[in-house]
Amino acid sequence: MAYEVLYRCNASSAEFEDGDAATARVLVNILTEIGLDQISCSKPLFINCTRYFLDHEPLLPPDRCTLEILETVTVDQEMVDAVARQRRLGYKIALDDFEFHKEWDPLLKLADYVKVDVRQHPGERLRDAVERLRDFPGTLVAEKIETQQELDYCRTLGFTLFQGYYLRRPETLVARAAPSNLVALVSLSQQLMDQNSDAAAIAQAIQGDVTLTYRLLRLANSAMTGSRKPIDSVRQAVCIAGTNLLARWVALLGLLRIENSPSDYVEIALHRARTCELVSRAERIGVPDQAYIMGLLSLLDGMLDSPWEALIPSLPLSEEIAAALATRKGPLGHLLATVESYEAFSSKGADQVWETSGFASLPGAFWDGAAYAHRMIRSLQIPT
Repeated sequence: MAYEVLYRCNASSAEFEDGDAATARVLVNILTEIGLDQISCSKPLFINCTRYFLDHEPLLPPDRCTLEILETVTVDQEMVDAVARQRRLGYKIALDDFEFHKEWDPLLKLADYVKVDVRQHPGERLRDAVERLRDFPGTLVAEKIETQQELDYCRTLGFTLFQGYYLRRPETLVARAAPSNLVALVSLSQQLMDQNSDAAAIAQAIQGDVTLTYRLLRLANSAMTGSRKPIDSVRQAVCIAGTNLLARWVALLGLLRIENSPSDYVEIALHRARTCELVSRAERIGVPDQAYIMGLLSLLDGMLDSPWEALIPSLPLSEEIAAALATRKGPLGHLLATVESYEAFSSKGADQVWETSGFASLPGAFWDGAAYAHRMIRSLQIPT
């Protein structure tokens, strides 16, 4: 019927000092990291609410969310008014671990669900509790059911909803958000591609990151082998390589900062980036530099084990690249989808993908991309 979403500071512990922070963390995870539809595409979510969150409008839509009031909340007239206001906004109300205290009577009149802990009301005490709730017009929920006998007994007492380990064990949901250092580098990459950006100011910002400066100079000296003398400053790299090429290197170094991601992903990303760039240029699809960045970042959902719906809002991407990555829509999205299909059938069926696409440059771009990725990996000395 529904899912209850709970905060856990690790895989099993429910201990925390700040209930407001716990509820906030749950809401942030739902909205920005995991995604509402990833948790439940159709069934409502029960969210434990502290006094603070009952005083404010919840962030989740009323048709997807039931506000669960904990037994630890102090009940007074302000509290009752806050709950009544949430009801007017369309939210359903559940009373958790309900106990029969007179001050809770006004909340009982506002509640849609009352949850009764069978562990706290063993045997006849549970029957007495149900009897006292006989006039409650809402739905009774028996929680913390751990045996078939308890389930059968609760049914005979008139409970209509049930929750507990006997029915289903909780699942820990984890989604990796885009790391802040990756977000910063993607933002820097987008600034470098902006023709109106101040190259000198960007070079100065890069120099403030010692690791980024070192790796950029290493990439520049490896890639710009035709330069007469070694490149020994970011400003020099900007002048010789140009901001567009520097944007690619910055985005690449962002991928390399993702922890616990298989190194093969980086080579595939480089291969795809180069293929997209070359096809974009040959077939006049979008801007080649944007196509490259799109291809380079197209494996982020796999590298971070997180859906694009959760990643896109946190990444400072152009509208064209964001739409291509999230939905494969638009000219760049069609290009990316075609290159992905060609990759998938590179050993068998690739000719059919190529002929259907109408991109005459695709086979040559694909093999050029493979050689390019190998060179880049070797220059960075990334283990594969």
